[in-house]
Amino acid sequence: ALPISSSRLPRMLGTSEIMHTITLPQHCSLIHPDDVNEFHRQWQHLLQQSNQRFDFTYRMRHQNGQWLWFRDQGRVIHTDEHNQAATVLGTYSNITETKANEEKARLFGEAFQQTRDWVVILDAKQRVIAANNSFSQAFGGIEPYIDSPKVHHLGISLVRRRFYTQLLNSLQHGEHWQAEELVITPDGRERPTLINVSAVGEHDVAFFVLVFTDITEQKVAEEELRYLANYDTLTGLPNRALLMDRIQHGIEQARQQQRSLALCFIDLDKFKHVNDSLGHDIGDLMLKEVAQRLKRALRESDTVARLGGDEFVVLLEGYKHQENISHVANKMLTIISDPMQLGEDNVSVSPSIGIAVFPDDAANGTELMKHADV
Repeated sequence: ALPISSSRLPRMLGTSEIMHTITLPQHCSLIHPDDVNEFHRQWQHLLQQSNQRFDFTYRMRHQNGQWLWFRDQGRVIHTDEHNQAATVLGTYSNITETKANEEKARLFGEAFQQTRDWVVILDAKQRVIAANNSFSQAFGGIEPYIDSPKVHHLGISLVRRRFYTQLLNSLQHGEHWQAEELVITPDGRERPTLINVSAVGEHDVAFFVLVFTDITEQKVAEEELRYLANYDTLTGLPNRALLMDRIQHGIEQARQQQRSLALCFIDLDKFKHVNDSLGHDIGDLMLKEVAQRLKRALRESDTVARLGGDEFVVLLEGYKHQENISHVANKMLTIISDPMQLGEDNVSVSPSIGIAVFPDDAANGTELMKHADV
């Protein structure tokens, strides 16, 4: 067997300098068990076919136990009288760092393809050059973008696309930008998204990375919380918090327009008796029916709110005369007093109403509520 000589290999592996010339079995003893058979097979093939080249990547054990990656390249330069390989000349390279970088690149590539966010890469001229699986699934594939690289609407409206064109032109390498955007996918769905834009390059921008995060569920949750904070869950009417906000806004409008604003506090007499005798389900149906009747009897600009229990408050805005307010109040009393068919029961209830007018009775929302409370 040909001896293997190298002046640098002992230093790379942390072994003794006397190991600069070793036998093939000694060399193979340092090779990773998963690589040694293939190394030996290719080496033997080189010796038997002297016109072939040797090119093999494998792992060798450092003195500290770490496995290092090497790439050997060589060819036979001398043969003996039997045309057998006598001398093999070649190079070996420690490619451990390269392998580590390749593994990182593989992991990044896998993460790029598997992430649930939509990831799109644009070149310096803002043409689509790559996209991950999530984007392809949402937008029906990347091929149309590759075939027509200048067409990259990405589900964004024309007006907003002009904005993004200017934005990308303004970004310097290493800069980032983030904002929310409404994206329309090919299925027609409007999806709130969070867009992260990164300009990548060493000296100039080489490409842009756009990451779209679908925040639909987050927006739905926010809307649900907003609804719970502002609306009565039983009737769907504004609750006390939203009512007070509208009263404040109404007072400001009334001052500017020099008009009156009325607050009507409605209480259902003997509602507790209905609840106790017919059950809470019938009581809930009554509250819903009262809410619907009040909404049908009033203008869209008026507000019907439920404070809780059988207490309703109506905010009447923009009325010039007290007579108008009285007319509306009588109308509300009449429609609530009409019998209601609640399941199998025909039920009647008598409402009471208290009215407070701005600016005659009070100058703010809290005082109006106190004056109107029956």
